[in-house]
This record gives sequence, C-alpha cells and structure tokens, in this order.
Amino acid sequence: MLERGVKPDNFTFSTIISCARLCNLADKAVEWFEKMPSFGLEPDDVTFSTMIDSYGRAGNVEKALSLYDRARTGEWRLDATPFSTLIRIYKVARNFDGCLNFYEEMKALGVKPNLVIYKILLDDMGRAKRPWQVKKFYQDIIDNGLSPSFVTYAALLHAYGRARYGDDAFKIYREMKEKGFGIECSSL
Repeated sequence: MLERGVKPDNFTFSTIISCARLCNLADKAVEWFEKMPSFGLEPDDVTFSTMIDSYGRAGNVEKALSLYDRARTGEWRLDATPFSTLIRIYKVARNFDGCLNFYEEMKALGVKPNLVIYKILLDDMGRAKRPWQVKKFYQDIIDNGLSPSFVTYAALLHAYGRARYGDDAFKIYREMKEKGFGIECSSL
C-alpha cells in the first residue's frame, strides 16, 4: 500500500490489529496500534476495545487497565473479550475479588458472559476455594442458556475436588456421562 502511495485508514489498521490479536501476536497488535498516530489516525472504539485485550495479552497490564478506564468514561461499546482479558489479569495476580468485580461490572454494562469467561471464573473460584460461587456460576451458565462444554465440566470437577465437595463433583461427573462427556475414573 505504502509503495503505491495508498495511505492506510482506520479500517486498515483495525483489520491488521485484529488479525494479529486473533493469531496470538499481541506484541504485533501493539506495534501496529502505536503506529497509528504517525499516519495521523485516531483509533475508534472498536480498535480501543481490541487493544485492551492485546495489551493484556502482551503483559502491559497498566496500559490495558488505562484503556479500560478510558472506555468506561467514554462509554465505548465493549464486548466480552476485554472483560475476559481483565478477569484473566486479576486471576494471574490471584486477586479473586477483582475478578468478581469485573464480572459484576460486565453484567451491569449489559455485556453477556460467554463460556470462556465462565471457565476463567470457575477456575478462579476453585483456586480461591469458594465452591458456593462455583455453584452460582454454573447456575448462571444454565440460566443464560449456554451449554457446558467438556472444559466447563473439567473446571467444575477441579473446583469441587479442590474444595472437597465430593457430592457435587460426583453429580457433575454423572451429568457429564449423561451428556456423552465420559472420562475414565482413573483420570479424575
């Protein structure tokens, strides 16, 4: 494009940034994002939302949180992806209450959680040994019409096993078997 004298626009940068993020090349997404001003371009809400995720994945937590704060004050339209990243950031820091705060904030903004977010939260609450919250999230999954995946069930089993909630773990195991997600007892 540049060799032909075509100046890239916001759509061009947004596409390249999104592709880099989807290919797990967060550093490249950050690199392209930071080139935008040199072309006289100001990112739009969608690009900023993508960058919350990219900065988080690239390990620049401060920048991800800064962009999130900017999104909140600017009333940008956010989807589940940035929240997934922010919850994951707090998970790594073992700040389980921070994870719950972002979950509640996401719901307050009308963003519907997906199975990825629920899986992260199930893992978090399992690590925090909060099985009552694991039960709540599992019920939320069902109430929101989502179908638990094998990964969801594995996170439930892990959380219940960690908290020594044997009856709940066996209930989930039986449910898995009924739905065709059977596993050998030896792998539990």
